[in-house]
Amino acid sequence: MWNSRRRQVLGREIGTVYNPNELKKLINIHVENPDAAVESGLTVQDQRLLTGALEYKDKQVLHVMTDLDKVNTPVVPPSRLP
Repeated sequence: MWNSRRRQVLGREIGTVYNPNELKKLINIHVENPDAAVESGLTVQDQRLLTGALEYKDKQVLHVMTDLDKVNTPVVPPSRLP
């Protein structure tokens, strides 16, 4: 009863909303601060993955692709081809 009345008076609670830069800072804090890292369980690998995902949309293909001369292509004998 109290929750529905509170919702009518105060409106819907949306919680905390972060923009991408704020979220990256929060992730860094939770990895770099030893106490926060223990509580959050985030690792350096998690930090790289999450911040990379947040930054990916801002990157051009040129900056994320592997140069063709650095790609190894296995040679498959014709007899092994489908």
